Amino acid sequence: MTDLPSNWSVLEAYDDEETGEQGYMFVNAIETHYVIIEYCSVFEYPYGISFTQVKGHATMIGIESGAYTAHVSTKEEAFAEAIKMMEFIDTKLSQIEVASYID
Repeated sequence: MTDLPSNWSVLEAYDDEETGEQGYMFVNAIETHYVIIEYCSVFEYPYGISFTQVKGHATMIGIESGAYTAHVSTKEEAFAEAIKMMEFIDTKLSQIEVASYID
């Protein structure tokens, strides 16, 4: 697995060689956002990468959960896209007063 930004960690990971199922979920340090990698072999680009906001109100980073999803061919590309998404979220969160969005 690729090195994550320092304020992100793995929340859940599974990679079942027998069934081919794969999935990864990452959470940021303040636990407001998840970045998710899902694998589905029926698609031409089987790895889907998305994010969701799990804490707070309004749209903290200016984009609603599910509004951006990337699809790629390999696990390596999926991790690279996930890291880009984490860095994007971090940049957006650094531009706001996070406490005002969290009850």
